[in-house]
Amino acid sequence: DVCSSDLDLKNVAAADLVIVNGLGFEGWIDRLIESAGYQGHVIVATDGLNPKRMNHEGKEIVDPHAWHSPQNAHVYVSNISKALIAALPDHKDVIVARTKAYQEKITELDQEMHEAFKNIPLEKRKVITAHDGFGYLGQAYDITFLAPMGISTDSEPSAHQLAVLIKQISEEDIKAVFIENIANPKILEQMVSEAGVSLQGVLYSDALSAPGTEADTYLKMMHHNIGVLTKAFAAN
Repeated sequence: DVCSSDLDLKNVAAADLVIVNGLGFEGWIDRLIESAGYQGHVIVATDGLNPKRMNHEGKEIVDPHAWHSPQNAHVYVSNISKALIAALPDHKDVIVARTKAYQEKITELDQEMHEAFKNIPLEKRKVITAHDGFGYLGQAYDITFLAPMGISTDSEPSAHQLAVLIKQISEEDIKAVFIENIANPKILEQMVSEAGVSLQGVLYSDALSAPGTEADTYLKMMHHNIGVLTKAFAAN
């Protein structure tokens, strides 16, 4: 439990600014802030964007994984930049300049992604992942993501749900099956074994990789995911 970590409590208590994703992603954050006694500003990075809604166990919920759309990433950066300027007004010029440079990189990323997927037929843009964390990516680039675990990595799919998905993999000849860096791979390993396909590698969803590795920044994470997805689609 993140709220029981003394290090987390100390870090939050000593913070000048707390930035959260919002959209219900950090269900524990209010308890952590309260436990730490933090009295400063809390910035919600997703403020102002139009969230994607999805059906989860018969209920409509908001998908919190908004960062997988570069268009949404612009909103994140803008909100964070405004918060930093308010906290560090003497550094406004530097923050504005760095914000502009980073926004340009995000625009370039979006263009690269459209270019990477434009020649891939829609019927080949189908991906199996462990949990439903790539809805915004799918929405932005017309990719269909299917996930046995739904939106939560804590849920367990039923035998019927797995059977339906295994049948779909076979009938639609879906080759793009990926484990995630934050999810237990056992369910997908079982699925690919029964469906007679192979895992195509790792997609980064809710967390970056370790410092100095392939997906340790947002831009590197997105470029990694583009690379493995397009490679899998091309082989299909």
